[in-house]
Amino acid sequence: MVRPFSVLALLALAGCASSPPPPSLAQAQQALATAQAEGASQYAPQAMQTASERLKDAQAAMANDRDIQADRLARESIVNSQLAEARTEEAQAAAAQANVRRAGGEAVAPPAVPETAPPVMVEPATPVIIQ
Repeated sequence: MVRPFSVLALLALAGCASSPPPPSLAQAQQALATAQAEGASQYAPQAMQTASERLKDAQAAMANDRDIQADRLARESIVNSQLAEARTEEAQAAAAQANVRRAGGEAVAPPAVPETAPPVMVEPATPVIIQ
């Protein structure tokens, strides 16, 4: 026979279990890995550092059961990884253009994205209070 107390204790323990990480955490890890593979650490070190820091902060928040904060920080990491990728693509395009010019060809300049632009911060979503 199952005792009512043991069922309640089991339900209480299940409620205390950590929730699964938000999908944005895995997406942030993938975005950072992709940017690193593209060589973004060389061309956009500031954005890469910010992306890496935000990912570490997101992982720490998740470890402390701060899921909403972890999601926000992971999304910031994603955006900064994408920024680093864009700056890398621009720098690589500029290098390719310089090679074309040296070879005597004509090329069109890509729009400039300065590395000195501040990292992107994502505003937290409006909290939802469930009663």
